[in-house]
Amino acid sequence: MSEYVSENLNILLETAQSKHETILSNIRSLDIKASIILAFFGVLLIPYFDISQWIIKKDGFIFLKFIPGLFVIIGIILCLIALFPQKSLTYPKLSFLENMYLNKIMPNNFKAELFSYYKESCRQNNKISVKKLKFLNLALIFLIISFAVVILLFIFKGDINV
Repeated sequence: MSEYVSENLNILLETAQSKHETILSNIRSLDIKASIILAFFGVLLIPYFDISQWIIKKDGFIFLKFIPGLFVIIGIILCLIALFPQKSLTYPKLSFLENMYLNKIMPNNFKAELFSYYKESCRQNNKISVKKLKFLNLALIFLIISFAVVILLFIFKGDINV
């Protein structure tokens, strides 16, 4: 019976560790995507500086030159929130594991404790991953809108009497 429990704990622990690494890898990839989107927002600042210096003679269209800047700023803030380090459980504390070893905890209990730790860590890190993804999706929407507005403003530059 003990061998059966030990093998099951080995399988559970390996699976939990693998899932944990996958989630951390996903978080790292979301951070890279946030950095790329942030770089695109930085590129959009260049035409915005040109647009902000336009002198629009028609009062009804004066707000047009501020829309791209507003969308770019909102997008930058969303990317920075997604990049902001959030508290997460990553790896077991070595001091805790060392104390378990020094107290001669049975290997199955040791494995069960590690499995419990990785399971909780996966749950916490998955929540962080979902939050990051929401912010990145919003930032991507703002990036597309900002890009479209900048393009449209340059296309219709002659029509708004700059």
